[in-house]
Formats: sequence, C-alpha cells, structure tokens
Amino acid sequence: LAETGVDGVTLARGAIGNPWIFRSCLELAAGRVPTPPSISEQREVLEAHRDLLLEIHGERGWLTPLRRHAVKYARHHPDGNAVRDAFGRAHAPEAFAAVLEQFYGSEYGVG
Repeated sequence: LAETGVDGVTLARGAIGNPWIFRSCLELAAGRVPTPPSISEQREVLEAHRDLLLEIHGERGWLTPLRRHAVKYARHHPDGNAVRDAFGRAHAPEAFAAVLEQFYGSEYGVG
C-alpha cells in the first residue's frame, strides 16, 4: 500500500476457497510470512461451511454447493489433488463425511 499509494485493496473472489486470505493479509502487513492453514483449521472451516449450508438449504440441498467450495479448499491440503478428486466424487453425505475423515482425520494429526 505504501509503495503504490492506494488507499486500499479488495479481495472478493480471492476469499472463495481461501478464507484464510484475510489472516495472510494481516500477517503480510505486519511484515510476517503468511501462515498456511493447518489441517484442523481446514476441517473446521469445511464443517462450519457444511453446517451453514444445512441451515440454509436443509438436508437435501447442502451437498452440491459445499462440494464446489470443498474442491477449492483442497488447494491448501498437502494431498490437494487427491482431496479435490475425492470431494468431486462425493455425491452423498456419507461419502463427504468419509472424505473428511480420510483426509482431515487422525492420519493428518487431527482428531
């Protein structure tokens, strides 16, 4: 900001699939290297997103919109390609839960 003289910036679409971008911006502004989201943080966001979509769309309407976002969240996972593919194949709530457990569970130090 100081270099360009702009008053501010917008992130908008940069936050889709990367809700941690706001933390990264604050860290950069403070002169620190941005901290990537931990596996547990990623799982917490996925679960919170699921819960909000359940509240809005009910049992029958939450999965498709969440899958669209989950494949974007997968970029932050160490096994991102495998996670993205698994979320892409999760066409039932049980399958989505299985992906969460497989890639965001105890194998990755969560739980």
